[in-house]
Amino acid sequence: MSEKKLMGPSGQNHRFHLEPVPRIAITMGMASIFGFIQGAHTAYAETASRYLVENGHRLPKTKGGWYWYHKRKNWVCLKSAVDTGASRAGKFGFTAGVFFGMEAAIDKLRGKTDALSTVITTVTCGWLYAKWSTLPALQTRRLVKNGLVFGMLFGVFQDCMIALRGGTVWYLPFTMRTGTGSSGVLSS
Repeated sequence: MSEKKLMGPSGQNHRFHLEPVPRIAITMGMASIFGFIQGAHTAYAETASRYLVENGHRLPKTKGGWYWYHKRKNWVCLKSAVDTGASRAGKFGFTAGVFFGMEAAIDKLRGKTDALSTVITTVTCGWLYAKWSTLPALQTRRLVKNGLVFGMLFGVFQDCMIALRGGTVWYLPFTMRTGTGSSGVLSS
């Protein structure tokens, strides 16, 4: 895929320097990979401990018995790791897709790409998760507040990256000079 197709005519103002569709696809893929690894690792460790507890009363006495014990334990752990990893991969990928899709939709509705869209997205996603999980009011407030803080930090970080690439962000007074012979100094 060519760089022109990914960035478009005004690629400097896109988040992560990508158009929304490739950005959503890439983040969903990366979140799925992370979710699978995290889920598989956690499930393998938990299943190994559970297998020992469940079979502690009948541990093998011979060398061959230990071979079959570990062979069976590894099979049970691996099956659990793959099942949990696939489940978490789907959850993480879906969540990342919803987050970045909502962020792109809000950017398009507002006609601007800035931190406010990220804040709206994080607060909305936090509130939706709290309602979906039927969390108490105190936890819902805390989740929304944390979403607000995360949204501000993540949004300002993305906006700084856009500005450093030479894009325009309405509340940042500086941009990075681009082109040949650029000294890389921030200009006002």
